[in-house]
Amino acid sequence: MRAAQKGGKKVLERTSAAPDPQEEQALHEAAAALHALLPGVQQTDRVASAVITAWIMSRCRQAAGQRLTENIVFDHNNAKLKGVVAAALPQIGAALSGIPADAPLFALSKEDVIRVFLTGHIAIREALIAADEAPDFIELKHLKEGDDCPF
Repeated sequence: MRAAQKGGKKVLERTSAAPDPQEEQALHEAAAALHALLPGVQQTDRVASAVITAWIMSRCRQAAGQRLTENIVFDHNNAKLKGVVAAALPQIGAALSGIPADAPLFALSKEDVIRVFLTGHIAIREALIAADEAPDFIELKHLKEGDDCPF
């Protein structure tokens, strides 16, 4: 994200169209280390990416699992949030066009369910930014002293 001026108003613009150079460099370094360890392995960048992604997902799942409680409050009557979700629906639908719309949620694979929720989260976040709202990724008040942040 970067701040920009539009019509005298400060707005956030998405800048993630290209890969992050630092992430790309870290991936290449991980791939080089993997190649040095196992010289016969082909496409070490893909193997390294898969391993790193799996590790990040596992750590995030562990950290979130420690903090989630049954006391999560879902406010389904939040008009502002409903409006943002409604605005994001076309993009969500387009991004999920490969998933059968007539399939019940629990009939989908775990990967597809993750894709549905992740797509919704990203689209809603982008809609909040477009509405000049600041989407909060993590609220520090929910972290307990001593909690690990997985990234």
